[in-house]
Amino acid sequence: MKGDIKITGWNHPSCFTIPRTIKVSAEEFVNEYLEDQTADGILDDPDFKQRLVIQISSTPKKKEEKHDNPIANRIASYKTAFEELPDEDEDDDEETRRPTKKAKKGGDPKILNAAAKAYGIYHKMKNPELQDVLRWNVGYGMTGTKDALLLRCIDGHVNGRLARCPMCFRGKLQLADKDAGQTVACGGYFDEEISARIPCSYVAKNERAPRLQPWYAEKPTEEQTEEIKKITEEHEAKASGGGGGGSGGAPVELLKLANDLDWPDISTMAGKKEAANLMAELCTSGDVTVDLPQDEKKARMACGKIIVGHPEASASQILELIVKE
Repeated sequence: MKGDIKITGWNHPSCFTIPRTIKVSAEEFVNEYLEDQTADGILDDPDFKQRLVIQISSTPKKKEEKHDNPIANRIASYKTAFEELPDEDEDDDEETRRPTKKAKKGGDPKILNAAAKAYGIYHKMKNPELQDVLRWNVGYGMTGTKDALLLRCIDGHVNGRLARCPMCFRGKLQLADKDAGQTVACGGYFDEEISARIPCSYVAKNERAPRLQPWYAEKPTEEQTEEIKKITEEHEAKASGGGGGGSGGAPVELLKLANDLDWPDISTMAGKKEAANLMAELCTSGDVTVDLPQDEKKARMACGKIIVGHPEASASQILELIVKE
């Protein structure tokens, strides 16, 4: 090395950065500062030296940001589509409109354009403003990151607000975080009559989830608020139409008794047998019963079959499955 400066280290030429203390060009650095200690004297090759100068001069490319969060990815795609939307004064004809990158890859351009326009409405809102929009449309979760809140608003704006669960009638449907809303699921609901949470297994693709119109991007009037409340109450009333209240129509009385059972560990064979006996007795005795075989052994076998297939289920969940069967 020239002078008092000595550099020791290993780098790919394209990753090497000339120290700030040496204010020279890449060519000057190679010619004046770089010492060739190779046996073959590679710096004597003018072609190699020129390639080395070019590589040192190049600026390393920054790594592209990659989100491991599906919701962040989805919002990023909406942002890209929004930025590619034509200006308002441009021709808005569907045939002449420049398709977005997603559309070019086979996505539905109409849905993506609608989501992009909705992104333009909501992306500048702060979290409390997004939460207000979700609150006006009833039934949506208010927690989560801004991207999660933004996704719910965009989805509702494009598709309509989510209705109550069509299986249990009381649960609030939610966009699944794991796939950024491609599926919709019900997490069940809390039944105050029996002081217990009633599970629900409803899951559907986003496009098949029940929806209600309109979506309220602005605060609804008192009349509209009353109408929303009326629709919700009518839907929830269906849950008690058959004397049930669970996601499979299990009678409330039996659900309360099931929650009071001394439920065994059904991951063991002994626990499965004990649980089958308890469930068969619960379903066939008392004023409220479930339609099981009259023969006690066959009734236990019917219960046991469901218990074996669901080794982590609670007593109330097993009851729901039995009634559903």
